[in-house]
Amino acid sequence: MIGISYPAFIQYLVAAQQPPHLKAIFPHDGWGDMYRDVAHHGGIFMHGWLPDDWTTDLAMGFNATPASLGMYSEEEVNRLVEKWLRHGTLGRHEKMVNSLLHPQYKPLLFDWVINEFDGPYYWERSAYTKYDRIKVPTYLGTEFHDYPVAMHLPGAIRGWGGINAPKKMAIRPTAPEVPFHEFHDEIVAWYDHWLKGIDTGIMSEPPIKIWVRGTSRWRYANDWPLPETEWTDFYLRAGNLLSAGPGPMDDEGMDSFNHRPVFPVTMGSEPLDPMPEHLMYSTEPLGQDVYVIGPIALYLHASMATDDGDFIVVIKDAGPDGSTSVLSRGWLKASHRELDEGQSRPWQPYHPHLRAIPVVPGQINEYAIEERPIANVFERGHRIRLEIWSCDYPVELDDLTLGWPTWSHLSYDKETSYRIYHSGRYPSRLVLPIVPGG
Repeated sequence: MIGISYPAFIQYLVAAQQPPHLKAIFPHDGWGDMYRDVAHHGGIFMHGWLPDDWTTDLAMGFNATPASLGMYSEEEVNRLVEKWLRHGTLGRHEKMVNSLLHPQYKPLLFDWVINEFDGPYYWERSAYTKYDRIKVPTYLGTEFHDYPVAMHLPGAIRGWGGINAPKKMAIRPTAPEVPFHEFHDEIVAWYDHWLKGIDTGIMSEPPIKIWVRGTSRWRYANDWPLPETEWTDFYLRAGNLLSAGPGPMDDEGMDSFNHRPVFPVTMGSEPLDPMPEHLMYSTEPLGQDVYVIGPIALYLHASMATDDGDFIVVIKDAGPDGSTSVLSRGWLKASHRELDEGQSRPWQPYHPHLRAIPVVPGQINEYAIEERPIANVFERGHRIRLEIWSCDYPVELDDLTLGWPTWSHLSYDKETSYRIYHSGRYPSRLVLPIVPGG
């Protein structure tokens, strides 16, 4: 089997059935977790692409029925629909309202809105819950800085960690196009090895190869994250500084910004004017090339004026000429801050997303935010930049980590204000995977 996106994801589900004639798979850009990778990033509903006919109508057959209608009582469905119709931003999106009032209009969209928490609906439709049943050789593939980072990238990483079978993983410079002319020879070598028994040498190479942005070359590895990684804390400091040390002082205080609801957009819409408020923290110009390859996590101490809110965090490479390139994004709904300590790692916090815990307005909490991993060399003289937003906004229209407005998220529907703390007591920090030697 071979394919990209949905035809990649479906390979996992087929392989988990262990059909006797399936000998190997080559899933490229297949998501692994229907909740976290596709529908609700950090608990924030990703509404941008779902209302459009070219996605939900192609993904669903005619006359399909939402699964939710068989999962909940009529009373519960009506309660959930009414809740979402009262949502200040979703309720102003015509196709979203139509999908709630007429579930058969767009069954997939209806199910994803109604099922706002992780659970049986997503578990049944996710690949990661079936990784333990995949026994055939699997060649995983994706990209770090190409579209769509939100959905496809974590699927390959999850597959690498969860599939216990002969496997390889390539994280390539750009998304391929069918018929895979960018790495056609590699596909043939993979299948010649497993189907014909030809020694193509493909299993003699290190199992992981990563295209490092800025170097135009591959880096090879035996595991993920890279064993030689030096996990380094970069602290948020006063004066919008991001520093690898020392940590902040007690009197450095906090920064703040305000949020106003961003109403849904459709394909081709222009960005808002004026730009939403946000915060930015940057390192001093780097004295040498710095290689960042691997997962990223932000531990943010913050408060807000309402009982919920959203964090959307962005990592950029800022050049000395003022140019910037977006490398990664992370998302977290404040009421979904609860951590699963057993599945969390210092570089990759894991949220169960099984319930909402309202925020106490004004209370300072730590928000552990997973960002999509990167592989980038920050060149000498460049800066590592962190931005904190409360909504999506395409500062750079060629930002493939967002793909405005296709992959935009449902904005929090109440005006609020955020305070970000960085002090000795509340040391907000960005955990970066520094790799020595380039």
